[in-house]
Amino acid sequence: MIDNKKMIQCSTCKVQFAKDAKICPHCGARNKRQSLINSVVWLVAILVLLGFFLSRCGKQNDTEQALAPPSNTQVASESEAQSETEDRPEPDSSQEPEPIPEPDLEPEIIEIMIASNRVAALNSNVTPIEPIAFSRGDFDLRLEGIMFTARNNNSGTTRVVMGIPNLGFDAGFAIGFNYARTDLGNRDALLALFVSITPNEAITSPRDVPEIPRIVAPGILDDREVSAVFIANTVEDAIATVGQLAYGIILYGVYSDSEYFYLTIDGVIHRLAASSLTYITD
Repeated sequence: MIDNKKMIQCSTCKVQFAKDAKICPHCGARNKRQSLINSVVWLVAILVLLGFFLSRCGKQNDTEQALAPPSNTQVASESEAQSETEDRPEPDSSQEPEPIPEPDLEPEIIEIMIASNRVAALNSNVTPIEPIAFSRGDFDLRLEGIMFTARNNNSGTTRVVMGIPNLGFDAGFAIGFNYARTDLGNRDALLALFVSITPNEAITSPRDVPEIPRIVAPGILDDREVSAVFIANTVEDAIATVGQLAYGIILYGVYSDSEYFYLTIDGVIHRLAASSLTYITD
């Protein structure tokens, strides 16, 4: 039985014959399908041979270029590079590098001096100092006095509040309230800074006085590098008036046996000798 899958029909006489025959056995017409297959085979073979030939030519050119003598330009460039290397002076190992100066790590410390006169707004328990001026926003501030007193339960804060006779009930209450809820540990003394505040000269009318900005309390360390514990700050609650000084208190818990206190104000360190203060115990 003839397998139809292996037969094709002649396009000329319409007679079926084997598909792998080159011509039709009936009319002699060429088998177009077999001719196409042969053409494809020959084309592939030619492409393979052409690729092999080109790759051989490329390898031969690379070999010739590698074996060729260097050009005049290349020889000149290599000679100049060698000349520069020979002319370069050898480093003198006997010369030490210039030392890099070390930065001055010791910050400047300004001594706090005791003033001869006490401002009228502060009572006799406050030690007057040469004012330390600084500013916050539209306000001028001055640290003018310091009190160093024993805690003595609530009597210590009472002495601090009375350091400014006209401090006001609200400020006194704030100091007492914050003192009661602040954990001072073993700190047995209080250090109170008395600060004046007034609008700067650019403000001439009470209508233009802005709200007092937040006054960051100075950082305080003692001579053993132990931080003071911040308790209260009433400077921010002062009523600032044009042409007049208002006062506030910044209160800390400290140790009574401290020999020095270091106050940092606007990045500047001020040193206060505890012996220059009157330590109040009764």
